[in-house]
Amino acid sequence: MTNLPKSPLEIRFGFLGIKVQIKPLFWLFAGFFALFLAYQVGALANPPVAGLIIAVDIVCFLISILVGYLAPALIYRSYNLRSLVIVQDFGGGVFPEAEPPLRLQRIMVAAATPLAHLGLYALVFYSDQQMNWKNNNVVTQLAYLLLQLMNFYWAIILSLPIYPFPGGRIMMEITTYFNRKWGILFTLGFSFVLATAIAALGWLRYLNQTPPFLKEPNIDFITPGILGTVIFTWLALRCYQTFTQTRKLLMAQTADPYDDDTPPWERS
Repeated sequence: MTNLPKSPLEIRFGFLGIKVQIKPLFWLFAGFFALFLAYQVGALANPPVAGLIIAVDIVCFLISILVGYLAPALIYRSYNLRSLVIVQDFGGGVFPEAEPPLRLQRIMVAAATPLAHLGLYALVFYSDQQMNWKNNNVVTQLAYLLLQLMNFYWAIILSLPIYPFPGGRIMMEITTYFNRKWGILFTLGFSFVLATAIAALGWLRYLNQTPPFLKEPNIDFITPGILGTVIFTWLALRCYQTFTQTRKLLMAQTADPYDDDTPPWERS
């Protein structure tokens, strides 16, 4: 993977022994979300304002993703494992040369990403408390808001016990400690149920059918917007597909080839 030729507009660099690749597809991916944000706030009618929002959003998006990816990569590095960070669309991530041998080490790797986002959220907040930098100009105000929102919500979402989110990977490590096969199936099945429930809440909100108890201001944030609803719908379908495929594989590994009344002395 690291030996592939560099494509146009691709950025490569090293950080503390970690190889990082920012693929051209990332800019399209980030640009789409930035354009959606500009649309949501009604800025598309004013091109200079829309351009500013899109530019700042892409930079904040890149910073937040790099922090989230470099955190587990540094944990891998502390275990003497090299890794490659690829920043692109949904297929990006951290790719180590091997997984750590100990369960607790793998849990630490998984927990690093949401903790890193929470740490960046806290850093942005407390640095502004000390230096009041967000009020310098409109760019810093926008950057402060975007970094806060991105990293707060990403920390929460990635902590959800939905595989392959970090929260789901931690759940997988805990459940497979007791029973490997049923731990895997329980984690994947629970991931499907939770992702489906969140997607359903989002579609109800989109259709103006949100249950009254979810309209309270202090809990309204748990229902995703239309973009989040589409993502969780896709995630639920992916979880279901992974669950069914994994279930067939695990059941085939443990199936009794003589699942009938054949006497033991006649089995070969």
